Amino acid sequence: MRLKFFLIPFSILTLFMSCQKEDVPRIENSMLDSFEAFIVGDEGEYEEGTVCFEFVFPIIVSMPDGSAIQLDSADDWNSVRQWYQAHQDIRKDPVLNFPVDIIFKGIRTVTIHDEKELKDARRACKDEKEDDRKEEIDRKGCFDLVFPIEVKMPDGSILELVDAKDWQVVKEWYKLHPDFKEKFEIIYPVDIMYEDRQVKTIENEEEMIEAKKGCKKEEERDKENCFELLYPVNMVMPDGSVISMENEKDWDEIKQWYENHPDSNEKPKLGYPVDIIFEDGNTQTLVTQQEMEVVKRNCD
Repeated sequence: MRLKFFLIPFSILTLFMSCQKEDVPRIENSMLDSFEAFIVGDEGEYEEGTVCFEFVFPIIVSMPDGSAIQLDSADDWNSVRQWYQAHQDIRKDPVLNFPVDIIFKGIRTVTIHDEKELKDARRACKDEKEDDRKEEIDRKGCFDLVFPIEVKMPDGSILELVDAKDWQVVKEWYKLHPDFKEKFEIIYPVDIMYEDRQVKTIENEEEMIEAKKGCKKEEERDKENCFELLYPVNMVMPDGSVISMENEKDWDEIKQWYENHPDSNEKPKLGYPVDIIFEDGNTQTLVTQQEMEVVKRNCD
């Protein structure tokens, strides 16, 4: 194996490896201490929780004296640190030999040829984290897409998404085509399903925009309520089964139930009694749906 291709400063490499192996002993070396300061300091680009890939071992690191250390696993970083313990007077950075392979999210292997590509991969992790946050916000609408759907990418290619998990395929496409900044297009018509299980066919982008506006109006109506449910609550499903929810995330169990019962269009019912909390902090127990309707009217 060739020992030297393109080289990357050890400080940046240490950032990536520290996220994979945190329990390797620390070297008492002022230069490596500065690397740690680089990682946890003011470099906002490298905030915690934004590493989405791992290195594929073995990798080779060239040391300042011209020697090379092969790392067969993350544990072998001790060899690099021990080298600096034995060369206390050397302050020059070691370098990583390219090409190297990395694995994104344990799924896709990518060959990195130089420092720029590695920085781009690191930046893609941060962008993906932000995309996930925005996607989570977008999912709070009042309807879901009915899969499968097709999307047209900026280069004209078509991707078929069989279920919601396949949005990851779209993200991966953009990672493989960094020069494309245009947003993908949904190929119409598509079906959407509202929370009440009603299905509507959307023929074009204009109709999709109107559907999203309708969700905002629904959200505004929901905000008019002057109280919130106190968890846990029970939901009685159309087949008589009961789903107990400990928090808002458990609403996903309701969606899952309907996915498992595609022929059921009846809404679930709130199981009484329930406790509610008002904006002023006072609580009240409601025993019937009629009492709930009275409370809602009093919010106006």
